Amino acid sequence: TFVKKTEDALNQLVIAKLGDGNVSSYWAGFCWDKSGGITSLDAWKKHVDEFAQSIAEPVKVTVSTAK
Repeated sequence: TFVKKTEDALNQLVIAKLGDGNVSSYWAGFCWDKSGGITSLDAWKKHVDEFAQSIAEPVKVTVSTAK
């Protein structure tokens, strides 16, 4: 659960309370407009939204033995 965010000139700090299992994930990323992949703020936002969606709905795989 999100508690608080604070920052200074060089850092950002997010404080959160962990739920059951005390597990947390943190994702960071960047882009460079000269790379040819993500060349604008809108493209970056779209990339982040799609990435977040893929984490929210991961692919599920079931393996079974052949009969």
